[in-house]
Amino acid sequence: MQTLLWHLLAATLIGFAVGLEAFGSAGVFAVSALSGVADLDAISLSLARLTASEQLVLQVAAIAILIAALSNTLFKTVLSFGAGRLGVYVALGLLPGGLLALLTMLGR
Repeated sequence: MQTLLWHLLAATLIGFAVGLEAFGSAGVFAVSALSGVADLDAISLSLARLTASEQLVLQVAAIAILIAALSNTLFKTVLSFGAGRLGVYVALGLLPGGLLALLTMLGR
């Protein structure tokens, strides 16, 4: 399991480096949205490394982590609807926080 996490971290770091080089901040945001579906740990660690090495501005990293978290929340909410009524309870629990995060991000 730990080896899988390291591979995921390496793939995410490469994805961010390629996205940043090819598309700038928009590339980082796109990789965050796609990677956020699977895992938030690798995204957070990758963005922290890029920020620490001054390859990425802190504000871009913060927005990218928020995008990943929103992507992860939305995916889990949609996935929970496959379990019947459980989806409604999950949506009621997760979506208000996601909406607040989105409003915070848009208000910047």
